[in-house]
Amino acid sequence: MKKLVSIILSFILILSIPVLSFSDWDTGEYNWATAEDIVKESFSDFNVYSIPEVNASFWLPGSFLPVQLTAEDIENDCVASYLTGSEDAFVMLYYTDLNGLSLDPLYNALLQNGNEVKKVTVNGVSAIVQRDFQSGFLFVYFQTAENKIFEVAFFPVYAEPLYDLIISSIQSTTEEKVEEEAVVVPVNPVSGLIHK
Repeated sequence: MKKLVSIILSFILILSIPVLSFSDWDTGEYNWATAEDIVKESFSDFNVYSIPEVNASFWLPGSFLPVQLTAEDIENDCVASYLTGSEDAFVMLYYTDLNGLSLDPLYNALLQNGNEVKKVTVNGVSAIVQRDFQSGFLFVYFQTAENKIFEVAFFPVYAEPLYDLIISSIQSTTEEKVEEEAVVVPVNPVSGLIHK
């Protein structure tokens, strides 16, 4: 019964978020400059977390709390995990070496597996969003300057409007500015998300 109540409350939370015209599956554009106002209006309790592996940060509602990683999580390249108090939703971050696989071949591989996949930009950074309704996950993939893949996994996929806000908040923590005409400019030559 407690799980049912928490699921119902999660749906109410999702439905209370304004329509996200700034970042959705159709536009493929995720922008924190617009999402930030919605976050401030809709959430009184939230946290900003840093991701030192890729020199980035992101926002999460206060209901998501950091979880201690297990040895198995670390072995599977998980760098952080966040779970709601009701344990009905979570966000996990992975920093993985896929043998030099970049975003384009990854995109093609995901398409061949019959996944719903789209190329997007998140605050000027190229990424891939994958919806997997069969497993209930939503994934976002970024390529880093070290030629690794930074992956954010969300569960359950039905909370996508909330995840749009979280995805929009993923951004560089470095002060370096990126030229608009640059095709590939790393945020940090050692590690960091690659700007398009």
